[in-house]
Amino acid sequence: MTTMQKSSKGQKIAAGVLVTLAALFIWFGSSVKPDGSTAGPAGPNPDISKATFQGDWPFTLKSGKVRCDEGRYLVFESGGTTYALNGVAASREFQIMGKGKMYEPLEKIWRPDPNPDFAKAGLKVNVGDVIQHAQKFCP
Repeated sequence: MTTMQKSSKGQKIAAGVLVTLAALFIWFGSSVKPDGSTAGPAGPNPDISKATFQGDWPFTLKSGKVRCDEGRYLVFESGGTTYALNGVAASREFQIMGKGKMYEPLEKIWRPDPNPDFAKAGLKVNVGDVIQHAQKFCP
């Protein structure tokens, strides 16, 4: 085998390894993320659930969708009800006749901290990862 043939064979092996690594990167890059969501070629998935969430699930409900309304109102929707995730969403009023809040308060579904001492003090499970995921849907 000549030096030229060895070099060509080595280049083919290197190219094969690169293609395999690229395929693995694409495959694993589209699987479950640290916040429990998934992302594929189309981008992040708004569906989140207790089953796929990494860490302490912050809600009393088992699953739902997150979204960003009008570029700033971060919300979690489950069972036809929408809950405010951030302060601006929690304070948003209906524009029609100024009646009531636009979204339900998060406190209705926000799980107490699993540590009984913290729960007695009123602390809740951290919702920060869910908020970060919802921000992905803001323009």
